[in-house]
Amino acid sequence: MRKLLLLAGLIPLVVAALPMASAAAATTTTFLNMSGEPGDFILGGQQRAFTPDNAVFSETYDGSLLQVNVNTPAPAFEFWTVVLAAPPGSPLVPGTYSDAVSAFIRGPGQNGIDIFGDGRGCDFTSGSFTVNEAIYGPHNYVQTFDATFTQFCDNASGPLTGEVSIANPPPPPDLSLPATVAADGTVDRFSGRAAVNGTVGCNEPVTLFLSVTVVEVVSKTAQAVATFGQSLACTPDASPIAWSATVTSGNTVPFGHGRAAVSLDASATDPNFHIAVTQHVDAVVRLR
Repeated sequence: MRKLLLLAGLIPLVVAALPMASAAAATTTTFLNMSGEPGDFILGGQQRAFTPDNAVFSETYDGSLLQVNVNTPAPAFEFWTVVLAAPPGSPLVPGTYSDAVSAFIRGPGQNGIDIFGDGRGCDFTSGSFTVNEAIYGPHNYVQTFDATFTQFCDNASGPLTGEVSIANPPPPPDLSLPATVAADGTVDRFSGRAAVNGTVGCNEPVTLFLSVTVVEVVSKTAQAVATFGQSLACTPDASPIAWSATVTSGNTVPFGHGRAAVSLDASATDPNFHIAVTQHVDAVVRLR
């Protein structure tokens, strides 16, 4: 039975590393063109054409399955999704993929296709598609992709046909969070509080979180331990950000003059690849 979709959203995908695949021709534009013949439930004899001039494109790739989402602004507020998939575990590379079934329920050895949107979707699909070009970067970044497709919705008498093309710039570098811990710190001999410091930077604008642990062995049987956390806004054009942490031991042992082990984690989400990045630094600090 055909179904009306009240809400179409991004389908969570598992990110997996994948080598690059490419074809001879180079995709230079981003667009989605679709045409529904009479009898097709999704478009029903209508056509749709989208480019970055009239819609927002986003795409995700998990190593086998590519999902392209297209949103249009007011007053249309259309939402369309094109899903094309190689068999689970196989990369989506140039070639013809026949006998495709519903992409999210495909089994071993099965290709997948699912085009839906504007409140309409299929209980099951069939069809085929041809990938003309597919170039992927690190973290399954979709640099260029082009494919033509034919989908039948719930054994409809007429197909939905179209072409989807993605052209992105070369993948940006991974997020980098250079961090340091200064070799010297201070300690207040009356309160037993220790202060350590350093710097942190970034090559992309991010909000990063600093996690600092300070451990000092003050005797053969006792050590002072403290942790500290802080959020910082980082911009790549600025000088490295100076950070400092004044901590009190979490147990009854105060910090004193001597050497302390400092562990620093600077963490943020890569804004381009949407993956967590952590820079870890271990240092020995002289508390004076």
